[in-house]
Amino acid sequence: MKYCTTVTMVDGRFCARVVRRRTSRGTTIERERKGFASRQEAHEWAEKELADYLRQREALRVRRRESKRRRRTLVQELGPRSNAKMQSSMVRVEALQAYTEPFQPNSPDAARLLSAIRSLPGNKIVTVSTRQNPKAYDIAENGAVGYTPGHEADFLKSLDDCLCGYASAGIMIRQFIPGTSTTIKNSSGKEISIPWKALYGVYISGDGIRPLPAEEVERAANHAVDGTPMEPENYVIFEDFQVVLAGFPAR
Repeated sequence: MKYCTTVTMVDGRFCARVVRRRTSRGTTIERERKGFASRQEAHEWAEKELADYLRQREALRVRRRESKRRRRTLVQELGPRSNAKMQSSMVRVEALQAYTEPFQPNSPDAARLLSAIRSLPGNKIVTVSTRQNPKAYDIAENGAVGYTPGHEADFLKSLDDCLCGYASAGIMIRQFIPGTSTTIKNSSGKEISIPWKALYGVYISGDGIRPLPAEEVERAANHAVDGTPMEPENYVIFEDFQVVLAGFPAR
């Protein structure tokens, strides 16, 4: 059984849990409450919470199916137009190779990764998450990182520290897809247009650059750090950065 409830004794009181079996050897406690005076009370609470948990998971699955349907529709509509934009962007990236950078990375993969990110059409927000703290960098359509030369230097140094083995980081790249928009109503009822976003994920360490498959990016975006499912974001598609990085082979 993938989902079940358990009631155990903890410090002389009953503890109720909703448990999800992940593998044949591992389980995850989804909900827990301690301090029940009787086993019956604990059991009733656990059964109620299990039913609520399963309803939430089913609602989440429905929203994800709808999100994937919208994603497939958008990809079909973009088609050749998206490919053409990517090709024109590659030409622009070549022109940026002569850009004078205040920080010279020790790892060639730092500049390689930045060039690959720059090649994505449109504006981007790149979040670099290490154990210390996450940092977000705006990267404009023209390839500029942030708003001063120091922003690019800081970004490259963050990448270089990881790629040289001093740390490791997860990177989330949020691309605002040019030529796409959806009209929605904001909290005040006013209609506004927002672009579709593409999300890419990358893990970097002393072992190099590891692009994450689209499925892993989707899971990371839709789950909290502890694995709890979150409300999926609308107007988002998930992509594999390996396809982008392949255009920038290691030297």
